[in-house]
Amino acid sequence: MENKLKIFIDNFGFKNRGDQLMIQSVLNQIRQQRPQANVYVRKEVFLQNPSYCIANTIYPLELSNSGIRHSKLYAMIVNFLLRKEYVVTPRQMDIVLDCCGYYITDAWHKDESDYLYVKHYYSLFCNPNLKIIYLPQAFGPFRNEWSKKIGQLAYLRAIKIYPRDTISMQYLREIVGDDEKLSIAPDFTCFCAPSEQAPIQFPPKQYIIIIPNGNMLEQTASAIASKYLDSLTTIINHLIDRGEYVILLNHEGHDDDEIIASINRKLPQPIPIVTQISGQDIKAIIKYCKLLITARFHGAVSGLTQ
Repeated sequence: MENKLKIFIDNFGFKNRGDQLMIQSVLNQIRQQRPQANVYVRKEVFLQNPSYCIANTIYPLELSNSGIRHSKLYAMIVNFLLRKEYVVTPRQMDIVLDCCGYYITDAWHKDESDYLYVKHYYSLFCNPNLKIIYLPQAFGPFRNEWSKKIGQLAYLRAIKIYPRDTISMQYLREIVGDDEKLSIAPDFTCFCAPSEQAPIQFPPKQYIIIIPNGNMLEQTASAIASKYLDSLTTIINHLIDRGEYVILLNHEGHDDDEIIASINRKLPQPIPIVTQISGQDIKAIIKYCKLLITARFHGAVSGLTQ
């Protein structure tokens, strides 16, 4: 294992179905391009879905303790005593594939403590030959002083940053200039194939899918948020009046269960709900629908690519 390429996939989780599609897409490409590589995720991410990680030979990487557990000597002693590579440190990583993108923006409030955390975090990966690549994501805006500094820090550490649209590219250029490190690339979940058979079967091309988004209530102007649920219920009632078979699909996780339940409570009769299935299963259901109305980005990507 010591001579194998070590690839760390960072800043994603298993709670969001879009994240699930991202990890599966990245993993598929690693297995095709570098089949002998060892793949790692954060320990807390590993614990979100250990069965998936074990089945796909993904190892946990300890990041919470920056003291003795990250020392080279500690790793060497433990591994020597156990006769196997039991402890792997961030400094041993060869490649970091980072999916954070939108997080290092004004979408979440940033202050000096956030900047210092990110700076310290990067210091853990002190392999001089390390290659950090930011996979296609939305970036910006960077109007907050500390968001801007975090974005510039990410730029300095990375060998490549892929904004997925021209607006994100412009936001990045505003803080780092026009640089060959920056290249536009499309969302990479396009490569992730749907499940061969969805766990729930609907008559092909005879059902309409509605994918709501709880963020429409929390991260939009009040004039939009106040009308969102009523707009969706109006659309659903109109479709049902036309004789259409409509289902509500959860593309997020537990966070969107409440908004879906709220929509169903507003309808004269509740409609079927599909929730808590994998991203690839969702793709399979989307593939055979008649119409898709979605407020989730990766729901739109899955619709366009199916």
